[in-house]
Amino acid sequence: MEQAKLEGEPVRQALVESKHKKSVEFNNKGVQLANQKRYREAVQYYDQAIEIRPDYAMAWKNKGVAHMGMGDFAASVTAFRECLRYEPDYPYCLSYYLDSRAMLCDWGFQNTELAEACEKCFSGYKSLLPMSALWLTDDPSLLQCAARIYSQNFSHVQPLKPWPRAQNGKLRVGYFSADLREHPVGYVMREFFSLYDKERIENTAFYVGHKKDDNQQQRLKPHFERFFYVGENDDESIVKLARELKIDVAVDLMGYTTHSRPGIMALRPAPLQISFLGYTGTMGAECIDYQIADHTVINVHNRQYHDESIIYMPDSYWVCDSDLPIADASFERANFKLPSDAMVYCCFNTSVKISQTCFQSWMRILQQVNDSVLWLRSDIESAQENLRLRASRHGIDPRRLIFSSRLEVHSEHLARYKLADLFLDTAPFNAHTTSSEALYAGLPVITYAGKLFAARVAASQLKAMGLPELVTNSQAEFEALAVALAHDRPRLAALRQKLEDNRHSTPLLDTKRYTRHFELALTMANERHRAGLPPTDFDVPPLFG
Repeated sequence: MEQAKLEGEPVRQALVESKHKKSVEFNNKGVQLANQKRYREAVQYYDQAIEIRPDYAMAWKNKGVAHMGMGDFAASVTAFRECLRYEPDYPYCLSYYLDSRAMLCDWGFQNTELAEACEKCFSGYKSLLPMSALWLTDDPSLLQCAARIYSQNFSHVQPLKPWPRAQNGKLRVGYFSADLREHPVGYVMREFFSLYDKERIENTAFYVGHKKDDNQQQRLKPHFERFFYVGENDDESIVKLARELKIDVAVDLMGYTTHSRPGIMALRPAPLQISFLGYTGTMGAECIDYQIADHTVINVHNRQYHDESIIYMPDSYWVCDSDLPIADASFERANFKLPSDAMVYCCFNTSVKISQTCFQSWMRILQQVNDSVLWLRSDIESAQENLRLRASRHGIDPRRLIFSSRLEVHSEHLARYKLADLFLDTAPFNAHTTSSEALYAGLPVITYAGKLFAARVAASQLKAMGLPELVTNSQAEFEALAVALAHDRPRLAALRQKLEDNRHSTPLLDTKRYTRHFELALTMANERHRAGLPPTDFDVPPLFG
């Protein structure tokens, strides 16, 4: 009997190992397909891995990520919950879970899982992704903590050995991004890239995303001396290419956003490295020397939560394309199921930015303005259902929430802003591109300036547009202004006219002015570096006015 047990155990163990190996193979195949954005096929392989090993936490997590890629956030919530059931501290699974529920505007996690994620983050666990921290809280210390923990993923990377640098000639700037395409970053930066001083600066694009060559990318490419598709290259080969080109300044346009490649910056493609635009928080990493900002988004209260030295732009850090086409479409409110005679509040931010406190604030505004509707952009039916349900709980007829889908033609997207009366910003994660688009299209924006950089972007834009009176400093003040403007249509019309007048006389849409200031910022940082001085905070002096 004892002999049988001894012989039988290795047989059973071999069977277990065989199953384990097969489940790993299925999981890895799913990862390969997901990297090609073949998410449905990937899920099939994850399911096969899970069928063999129901407690395979990694496969559950990967399945959740694939469902996120497909936009099926209800399914991703289920998958992440299973991962956490088997492995409660699985790195960042709790963060993905919170993101998925936030995309559905399902805020039942606010007092439980979110509190757990924050507590674990402050204790050093990989519980909260930096991007999640941006829209889940308005605590800059939490965001800094999350960024520092995340930076440990590549802190072991040793920069390539130092290399000799040219001491004169053009300043060679490399822009690293997966978003130089039909993406908010691609839309706002085209004119900027077209206006830089080619006698003094040489710009190179390192595009690390999937090869697109869409319409916006075709508009961007001619404005670079070189445009490299390096999305399929490993980090080290990209860095070696940048060094062969003797790039002086590396500008990271991604930070910790989707498709980011922070390992590239960790290897030091350039002697001077700057975080700009795409990510509005500290990177918490030694490899980033500077962050581009202004005195509104990074002020005396939140400066200590940014580990980089700060380059303060003289107006707003935000860059605009002042020559974006707006379709000459004969849109009417009826085209989007909007009542012709109502006060139309709108917000076209992604649903993940609609926090519970933000939505409650909006409902209080609708309660005080009877003839008003709220126009939102969402393609997620579950999110729409959740928002309508919550509107009902606030005593608001859910039909007063009107949803529109994303318009594929960007010029038409800009044109429909004109149908609204007032843009209501989200908090704590402000509108960034959407607020600048609204202002560009002539729609006034009101914002509540919070604590985070990300919570103060619209305030920066409004000040640079000469409309500081639309910046509020509390939720109550925000609500009072939204109600007052609805009840005083002449005042709202005057603001709209002021916005139209300021388009041509204030800094926000003066892209040439912005470009000269940005060039000066890079030059000043580079001269300091060449002098052997460490990075430090500095202000870019205004060149005009």
